[in-house]
Amino acid sequence: MLTTHSFAQAQKDVTGTVTDDAGKPLGGVTVINRKSGTATQTGDNGTYSIRGGAGDLLVFSRVSFTTMQQTVGAASSINVSLLPSTSVMTDVVVVGYGRSSRKALTSAISTIKPEDMNRGAITDAGRLLTGKGAWPQHLCQWRP
Repeated sequence: MLTTHSFAQAQKDVTGTVTDDAGKPLGGVTVINRKSGTATQTGDNGTYSIRGGAGDLLVFSRVSFTTMQQTVGAASSINVSLLPSTSVMTDVVVVGYGRSSRKALTSAISTIKPEDMNRGAITDAGRLLTGKGAWPQHLCQWRP
């Protein structure tokens, strides 16, 4: 019982701000405490608060930015600056029931370039693709 009590005292609220390389606050950054498995997200102003203790590893990640790890020390405030990710996507495959890579697919594949999409007063994404691929018409409907 004494060990549990001392562990609870070692936990604290770790707070901070996440910014980009220009110093602008980043909202929507996921902050995960690897030891406890708890997670939170930064607000629009880039601030976060998560429970952690000395030695816990915090992982900061967001789409289009390089993931960063920071170890919790004695300080209860950790500010982080994330760098933009330089990875480039070559192919994107959209599958209605899951996800896969292009080379792993065994069915028909259609490639539609932006300049080949339908133009005019289009009210949904499905109409952009109508008649452009080898799939049934009922699959070309946008269903949010």
